Amino acid sequence: MKYFISSIFILFGILSCKIVHSTSFNKNNSGEISVYINIEQFAQKMGKKSTGKTKEKLDFDNKKNENLNNLTMVEYISQTEGVSDVKSIFDEEKYTYGLQLKFKNTSSLNTAMNKIKHYVSSEKDSTAILDNFEYYKFSKKTLVINEPLKRKGETKRSSEEIKKMDEMMSDMISMEWEISFASRKIKKVDSKLEVVLNGKKQVTISIDGAEMNKRTTETIATILLK
Repeated sequence: MKYFISSIFILFGILSCKIVHSTSFNKNNSGEISVYINIEQFAQKMGKKSTGKTKEKLDFDNKKNENLNNLTMVEYISQTEGVSDVKSIFDEEKYTYGLQLKFKNTSSLNTAMNKIKHYVSSEKDSTAILDNFEYYKFSKKTLVINEPLKRKGETKRSSEEIKKMDEMMSDMISMEWEISFASRKIKKVDSKLEVVLNGKKQVTISIDGAEMNKRTTETIATILLK
């Protein structure tokens, strides 16, 4: 995750942003997801003109990746089995940029999520590997949401460096998971993060960058359904 966040800053020139995963599930576990970055805070700090080049890099309909046969992100994700209606999110008024798609099941959803991460990583590193991480896992009436921990073997830092990085990450970045269900109702949400229930079928889970780096478990939340 740390590598992914670093890639965002380096590739897109973003000093601060909110990353959102907004997912809705149907009764048969198919559904839709929007994965996007909101850079409104960045625009407020640096001025609207500063977002010009950043917006170009976040135009996933047109920006091509030389390390992936010059495919755009929309084209690359559209090649995923079980995934359809892949579209870019490009809302300049709300400073929101990303991707939305429909998925057949959690397997195709997880593949799409891994490919999104791979696309971003491979723009900077042609040797980047496509992972097989399980971001969403359904088991009967339970949905587990996961997010990778930082990779082992990363450069070790002093306690002072870690403290400074955590303070910076806390201000620069946050992540949010918006989960909704078309027919099923939420019974309980187990999570150490900030949880806000919006009625009986929707929940929002949030964390800042500093806390994200301190995690010791991949599990973001376990949602029990009725």
